[in-house]
Amino acid sequence: MSSAVSLNGVVMNSARVVGPVLARVLIVTIGTTPCFAVNAVSYVAVIAALVMLRPDIRRRRAAGGIHAGLRYAASRQQLWLPLVMMALVGCSPSISRSSCPWLARQTFHGNGGTYGLLSTMLSIGLVAGSIGVGLIHHPRRQYLVAGALAFGAFLAATAGAPDIRN
Repeated sequence: MSSAVSLNGVVMNSARVVGPVLARVLIVTIGTTPCFAVNAVSYVAVIAALVMLRPDIRRRRAAGGIHAGLRYAASRQQLWLPLVMMALVGCSPSISRSSCPWLARQTFHGNGGTYGLLSTMLSIGLVAGSIGVGLIHHPRRQYLVAGALAFGAFLAATAGAPDIRN
């Protein structure tokens, strides 16, 4: 399972590194209008697949499915501890894709290039983390603590940089 999660993270986050570079090349060579057209056409396959789905109306909801899942997760530390940590990190005001434009302009006094650099660095960190998940076959508490400490240290380093030139 950890290998599958790792592979998924590497593929998705590598695309976040390569995609903007490819987009920049395409925008410079063919312009923005054809890029938007290609993006729109790329959704046709997804829409066609959704239209072709036939829901199975015979399926019934399992009684207490959500509650049973929550009780199961709460009874196992290897499940509830990472879930709680993910909730805390996910709900905290940390670096995310949605805050990168604001950080680029307001904190680092930069422009679109600064945003691209922040986005690329975030993706590289995510790829490294995904590879790390693949190397750890069974998560243990010390790995979670080390990851949380590293996350905090990198956030502090980001906060300490007054602008992109430093």
